[in-house]
Amino acid sequence: MIKALGITGGLTLLFALIPGIAGDFAAPFDGAYPEWLSAAIVEDRMGLLRADAFRSFLFIILGALTLFLWHLKKIKNSVLLGILGFLILADLWMIDKRYLGDDQFVTKRESANVYQTTVADMEILKDKDLSYRVLPLQNPWQDARASYFHKNVGGYHAAKLRRYQEMIEHHLSPEMERMVEGLSSQRTTFDVFTGLPALNMLNTRYIIYDLNSPPIQNPYAMGNAWFASQYQIVPDADAEIEALAGIKPGITALIDQRFEEQVKGKTFVVDSMATIELTSYQPNRLTYKYQSETEQLALFSEIYYQDGWKSFIDGKETPHFRANYILRSMILPAGSHEVEFRFEPDSFYLGNKVSMAGSLILILLIAGFIFMNFRPRKGNALPKS
Repeated sequence: MIKALGITGGLTLLFALIPGIAGDFAAPFDGAYPEWLSAAIVEDRMGLLRADAFRSFLFIILGALTLFLWHLKKIKNSVLLGILGFLILADLWMIDKRYLGDDQFVTKRESANVYQTTVADMEILKDKDLSYRVLPLQNPWQDARASYFHKNVGGYHAAKLRRYQEMIEHHLSPEMERMVEGLSSQRTTFDVFTGLPALNMLNTRYIIYDLNSPPIQNPYAMGNAWFASQYQIVPDADAEIEALAGIKPGITALIDQRFEEQVKGKTFVVDSMATIELTSYQPNRLTYKYQSETEQLALFSEIYYQDGWKSFIDGKETPHFRANYILRSMILPAGSHEVEFRFEPDSFYLGNKVSMAGSLILILLIAGFIFMNFRPRKGNALPKS
């Protein structure tokens, strides 16, 4: 114990008294600031290290003192566990408060009023369909305001899928610019929206042109799912994203060569009476009902992500594949059936099992420790005189 105290306590005390041994506390971007500000930032960084080092030294000393008193049998096991538990909780609480302070807790009313509904929002919210998307023209790829009320084609996330970012750069942004130009020149709805394959296949039903005006409805949004009567095999993802500009997504599906086995040798007959409809929508589970007299190639206006999403037909797992660079696609047999997509990542369920097993082992160890240390002990009876 003395060695552990000397090493850990000594290091923290050394950093507290001489923080400069940790480095010069300078960052590459400090040169962009005035000299006086850069010096102040360096002093702040040094002060943070010194404060944390003193705090750590205090907890180490208190913990070591508690163990020392227990070793001398000055305190009982229950007192030892209580003091150590309190020190651990206090340490965690102090650190957690840095990331989630009192000023970050708000009332339910404040939480519900982060954004105020606008004329455009209220009009869109009248549409009770299960799923459709909205494109705001006000900084759509950085501003996440629309995502608070609607399923947003744009929005912002620091961990955005690279494939979707490529779609934004190659198709969605250029299509939006053409659309804005068409709306500004007051061209017909047909002229404005028919040449937008990427936005249409993403089921972009509403365009928020002005927050204080009703939205513009896109009559050519493809819907939640549809049947394609043709497919085109492309050699790789680069060819796939380039070819997307020249197809009609309601007729032709682009399929990367790596998924060719899924459609090899198949032809699809147009069934004018075939239907497919989204009947249940949850973020981790989508359900569709469809009916067709012939086998069909179906495309779903949902992003393809193989690490977790599984597909089922009438409860039986059935593979799906990627089409049109980012969408999900499946071969659906003739008849009336139910299609499900469920987000069930194997890593998540495996992690849950490992975590549960670890927690169970920890509980059993703690229970065993308590039992062994606090069980009643019978003393040896003294012989009668």
